[in-house]
Amino acid sequence: MRRLVLSGVLGLVAACGSSGSSSGTIDGFFPADNEVSGWTLSGAGGVEVCDGATAENCTLNLVDGDAQPFIDVGMKAFGRATYAKGATGLQLRIYEMTDATTCSALYDDIVVEDALYATYTWETIPLGEGGRIADRTDRWWINTISGPYFVEALVDEATAADPAARADGLAFVTAVVAGM
Repeated sequence: MRRLVLSGVLGLVAACGSSGSSSGTIDGFFPADNEVSGWTLSGAGGVEVCDGATAENCTLNLVDGDAQPFIDVGMKAFGRATYAKGATGLQLRIYEMTDATTCSALYDDIVVEDALYATYTWETIPLGEGGRIADRTDRWWINTISGPYFVEALVDEATAADPAARADGLAFVTAVVAGM
């Protein structure tokens, strides 16, 4: 699997884990090709990781501002990769927070306090230490937490409320969280 570590200001996006693992391992949570049945990395960037002193600027550039709520409460690292399974695309985002307590509080607060998250109706699902899913019409949005990790997946839908895309996305995120 290709990994690209981004540093400096570049011109260019839920699970929280109990282990408190260092930001040096965040890229290890991204599955290799076919590690999750049928899913392969797509796109030229491979796994993109932002950490250390440049994490804030790097992450803001990668996710076009969607990371601000994470940065505001102490994000340590961020990783992103795009996958494909047949015609279905999935973007996996993992935010490493300073600790599990901060991650859990963010998970609870973000759907109320952040305008983007508050726009959608979230369904609670059994995933990680807290899971939810929203149908954004064009894609499913899955959030979960595991310790200090907030995991998000954006899963493209062939049609509104596409059950196959939902099932495939949930299976993918479940495998990611199981590996944390």
